[in-house]
Amino acid sequence: RVTNWSDPNANIEKSAPSTMSMRNPSGVSVKRTCWSSPLVALLAFICFNSFRRMRPDHSAPINLQWGYDNRSCGLRVPITDLPNTRIENRVPGADSNPYLAIAASLVCGYIGVRDGIKPEAMVEGNAYRHARTLPRNLDEALFRFTQCSEVIEILGEDFVRAFI
Repeated sequence: RVTNWSDPNANIEKSAPSTMSMRNPSGVSVKRTCWSSPLVALLAFICFNSFRRMRPDHSAPINLQWGYDNRSCGLRVPITDLPNTRIENRVPGADSNPYLAIAASLVCGYIGVRDGIKPEAMVEGNAYRHARTLPRNLDEALFRFTQCSEVIEILGEDFVRAFI
């Protein structure tokens, strides 16, 4: 179910025409994921080599901007019809544990929904021109993860201790 930013109880699929502009599709989820993801990047980047692919202009995102059909963004909303609208999280790589990567996305989405964080403007053009928000190495990812009390509270201290 896709919800409208201004009215979370309204169902876009039933109320919007099929040609609806996709300038802010389910913007609530987009921004909520953007805000928290650098803090839980450790769940998506689990080894030193995970960080090698994150270089500007090399097909992997370095930040968590979002864009409509923009492959330079960490969060991409593909071109599709309204019922199939989705957000692709392009941050985790092939070496990620899919269960941990999905858990990270869900935690970030939950924090954003709970805290009511509004989305930033969609990026048009090259997202590599924006500041890097993702950690550069495993040490930085570990530090950010251990400093985020909200994430630790949601995932549970036992999980965090076992994971680290």
